[in-house]
Amino acid sequence: MAQTALTYTARGYRPGDEADVLELLKLSLGESPALRRTPDLWRWKHQNNPFGPSYVRVACDEAGLLVGMRAFMQWEFQVEGRRVRGVRAVDTATHPDYRRMGIFASLTRQVVEEAKTDGVDLIFNTPNRYSLPGYLKLGWHLVAAVQPVVKVLNYPRFVFGLARHGLRLHPSLSDLGQTDFFRAEPTPVATLLERKGPVEQLLIRQGDAANQQPGGISTHRSWDYLRWRYADHPTIPYWAVFIEDGSGLLGCAIYRNNIRFGLREVVLCELLLGPTGQGVGRELLSRLRAAVNADYLIAHFPDGSAPHRLLKDWGFRVIARRGIDFAVRPLGSNLPRDPLRFNNWSLTLGDLELF
Repeated sequence: MAQTALTYTARGYRPGDEADVLELLKLSLGESPALRRTPDLWRWKHQNNPFGPSYVRVACDEAGLLVGMRAFMQWEFQVEGRRVRGVRAVDTATHPDYRRMGIFASLTRQVVEEAKTDGVDLIFNTPNRYSLPGYLKLGWHLVAAVQPVVKVLNYPRFVFGLARHGLRLHPSLSDLGQTDFFRAEPTPVATLLERKGPVEQLLIRQGDAANQQPGGISTHRSWDYLRWRYADHPTIPYWAVFIEDGSGLLGCAIYRNNIRFGLREVVLCELLLGPTGQGVGRELLSRLRAAVNADYLIAHFPDGSAPHRLLKDWGFRVIARRGIDFAVRPLGSNLPRDPLRFNNWSLTLGDLELF
């Protein structure tokens, strides 16, 4: 008996699609304790973004049931005093019965055309090794395999954890002592952001020359962005250490705790420094190290920036392993910097990590 061919149609996302999209994402990709596919996470990511709502398209079968989806988050960059509109290719899912029917490619092309028509300048993302070939076929370019730097704090545990990972011996999360991650009560990012004026002044004072690749393509950081990105995240808590005096906020670090390879990892997402840069930075790192009971710290800042020099002086080093694939597809033809050269970018680990 001949099997009926499956067909689908594509259309724009509607608010009533939320529950079906979340079920499709769970079915297709699963979820983790840190990134549960909840309505709050979906709305935070695709509706509450200060850069604007996401571009989302869905595929439906003949009965109208969702069998595929594709989402690009809006993003905003600054380069040489100019605003650059970007989108970040993020969520994609296809129902198992509808795979190998071109849904990913078709929806991606449609969203690309919609973004291009709206004046978006470029697309970026950090695909994994399984999805990267598909992106390359659709016009993306692999710009770099970004190598974060690591500061080992507990060498015996660090070496043992890597060896255990190499042997594929993965401890259960309940055995990892997450309650012992902090030596003292950590400070939520929201506490830092209560100082709205001082934070905004720090963002102005830090400037490209002090903290980023001069003239590099960098995320447009504002108080609203920091609040959304770190304080309002519904499933991942972010923490802060900061230094202030009578003149205002001198510097701050934003980080999160994580378990990787059975090791206690601290991800340093942002390091914002004022004109007194290095001295404040060293004090921030010292306070961070004293606050956490971690096996290592991990970070990435652009070469030549004040945070990059600080971490190098503080003993952060590249650990030889596969980096974070950073891929780009330019859409505009009049960008002030070539986005296909990684030394034209000014990114932090907060920009690169998946969320």
